[in-house]
Amino acid sequence: MKKILLGVIALLCMNYCSNKNIKSLNHEEKRVWNTVSKIGQYADQHQWKKLNQVFYKNVLLDYASFIGKKPANLKPEQITGSWKNLLPGFDKTMHFVHPVKISVNGNEANCFSSVMAVHYIKGKQTWKVYGYYDHHLVKTASKWKVDKMKFIFTFQEGDLTLPKLAAKRMKEKGVK
Repeated sequence: MKKILLGVIALLCMNYCSNKNIKSLNHEEKRVWNTVSKIGQYADQHQWKKLNQVFYKNVLLDYASFIGKKPANLKPEQITGSWKNLLPGFDKTMHFVHPVKISVNGNEANCFSSVMAVHYIKGKQTWKVYGYYDHHLVKTASKWKVDKMKFIFTFQEGDLTLPKLAAKRMKEKGVK
């Protein structure tokens, strides 16, 4: 009960700080934030086609601090393809991403944000991952698109076996 209460308090504080930060953004910074915030939203909702549209034609994806693999240039479909082979294996995921700093310089922007990702399978403890995202965006026509996405891992807690269980559940459904 104590952990749940602390989690709710943390989320409320993050939401308050996030809303305060968002209100202070100018128009273009809000457009950048809108693009970045859609990544977690669309991933949690399994809206893969919409998620592909958030990314530029090539994206430098860097999860080295978390999974140890070197950064790679990927097509949007490669990114969402790997996510859709894992995330639906959880009963629910929620990515709470909150802006820390956004800067816009012409047709380029940077967005540094904090993240807490909660992964849930019924009857199991949750798996939570904490860290920061450093996104670089380019403006194409009238839209901002993410062309670099770096996750900076800080810590994780909960049932660290849940990713393997989610992958197993996906494999049982016939997904690679």
